[in-house]
Amino acid sequence: MLPSPPHALRSMVDRAAARENLTLRIDVETNAMTVQHRLALSGAGLTVLPGIAIADDLRRGTLAAAPLDDPDLHRRLLLTFPGTCRVSLAARAVAGILVEEMARLLDDGTWPSATWLGKPAARTGRDDRSSNEP
Repeated sequence: MLPSPPHALRSMVDRAAARENLTLRIDVETNAMTVQHRLALSGAGLTVLPGIAIADDLRRGTLAAAPLDDPDLHRRLLLTFPGTCRVSLAARAVAGILVEEMARLLDDGTWPSATWLGKPAARTGRDDRSSNEP
């Protein structure tokens, strides 16, 4: 069970399989991570999901996982804002909460596969500057 092409995760897995001369048998394609998750929980097959998406299941023992420890199997997540207009205070507040929650998940080990690439000060999610950057 994998997302349909050209989904970024699917592209990464396809490239890795091609590099190793593997042919994948993909019986289910869905771009909905929740569907992949539910199907895996039901025993319908294997899938590739971010560790954070199944952290609770791993703790409960309802899913088992094996890390894909390949340097080519990574992706960068960016929090972005439009550069052409002013960002509302509400949007900034939500972004701040999101950044703080991501930092907490990294710090407490819930998201072990993630690495913070931004500036250390950005981990607080608070920004008193007047620019449009989060």
